[in-house]
Amino acid sequence: RLPQRDWAREEMHESSKGSVIDDLTPESLSQRLAESDALLIVWFYAPWCKQCKLVRPALEQAAKILEGRVEFGRVDCAAYPEMKAEHGVYSYPAFKAFRAGQSRWIELPKGRTVADLLTASRREAAGPYSIASTAAELRTGVFLQKTVLEVLYSVQQADEPNLFSGVGEAAVVANLPS
Repeated sequence: RLPQRDWAREEMHESSKGSVIDDLTPESLSQRLAESDALLIVWFYAPWCKQCKLVRPALEQAAKILEGRVEFGRVDCAAYPEMKAEHGVYSYPAFKAFRAGQSRWIELPKGRTVADLLTASRREAAGPYSIASTAAELRTGVFLQKTVLEVLYSVQQADEPNLFSGVGEAAVVANLPS
């Protein structure tokens, strides 16, 4: 169950006692990204944003559940407008995953429940791509997992039709050689 606190009235700029979500500044985010390749999910928010206040308890709970496996941080974009501009934040709340020098936005449904946040966080922790070395492996992965895979490949020589290098254009599963 979510904490019985009046999150809508709570001041967003004050850290919650016992929170596992770190407050980030431009310096601390840069340092963290330079020192670690671990997955860091950053919540960009504004203290006046009602949706940010409403998502906070679910995010706090998800962060506690995933503590030790996924790191969470938050950026007050009202206090650090340069971070809003640098990271391309256009609306609140916004969530971005950082890992190994790469970043990508995390899409969440409007409800932004604990389950939604856990699903998105676990998906990011598992990595954005699945690697298949043959078209058969790729097809098997698509049908077994019942999920959409992003597949990258490059054009191969005619004598190596089933190998993928991992770079290039997106592949359409139905048109891959067997």
